[in-house]
Amino acid sequence: AAGARIGDTLDVIGSGAATRLVAGYDAVSNSYAVFTTGDGLAYTGSTVAFSGTPPNAGDFRRGITFAASVNDVWGKKPGGTVALAPLTLSSYTGSTGTFLGAATLTSGGETAVDYAVVGGTPLLAALDINASLVRIYDVTIPTTPVLVTSATTTSGTLDSNGNATGSIKFGAISGSTATIYAMSTNQGIQALQLTLAAPPADDADFDGDGDVDGNDFLIFQRGLGITGTANLSDGDANDDNDVDADDLVIFRAQFGTGGSVVGAVTVIPEPTAAMLIGIAALFFSARRRRQG
Repeated sequence: AAGARIGDTLDVIGSGAATRLVAGYDAVSNSYAVFTTGDGLAYTGSTVAFSGTPPNAGDFRRGITFAASVNDVWGKKPGGTVALAPLTLSSYTGSTGTFLGAATLTSGGETAVDYAVVGGTPLLAALDINASLVRIYDVTIPTTPVLVTSATTTSGTLDSNGNATGSIKFGAISGSTATIYAMSTNQGIQALQLTLAAPPADDADFDGDGDVDGNDFLIFQRGLGITGTANLSDGDANDDNDVDADDLVIFRAQFGTGGSVVGAVTVIPEPTAAMLIGIAALFFSARRRRQG
């Protein structure tokens, strides 16, 4: 892009000949560049162009990540405290970009972003440079992120990060547990471990009396058709906030039994080694509702 600086933000996906790189342009351009390779050694770059706005100039300036596929790219730029700069959603085919929408995050200070699927849940990690704070969002619906949790290992007075630069990346992912590394310029590096609790188990004991019988079926019948607001006492067996045929299937499978009891969530810390600028470790868990 003529007159633009490239590379303030970078992301990579794949490996070997399937590797792709994406690099954001600075505030004079609303685009980004994608680099592909045929052998994992030599790369060819192409500017992804959008026919209009949005995206706006600088939307991929301070945060960029591949999302659900190699052709999905999300970007973030810092914003003010009143008008929060949105997360910009896009896709590309060759050198042609398509604007897919925008999503509002918590703070205009969130800049660096990274996407990963952990325990079957699509997540976005975002770094707020104003507080050196990591926020984790459930992005099952990309345009409506749901804040799962937030944390930081930083303490004391924060040094200025006027350039709004930094990076955040998911590290090792194993089942429902992921390591996350974050760096806000002048704040050092922090490492955090995220563990998502198991979703609630299916349960057709709608009256909570310890068994699944005809009384529970009557509750299901009365609640049948409720959408978006249902809970267990309405006949919602799979915790998707609806009472429908899926709940009847669960009732039939559990009829004559004691239903299902969801156990408590336990978080077991594990030690992490110090590295680079005194990485600290923080452990936290978040309970995710079952998606419909």
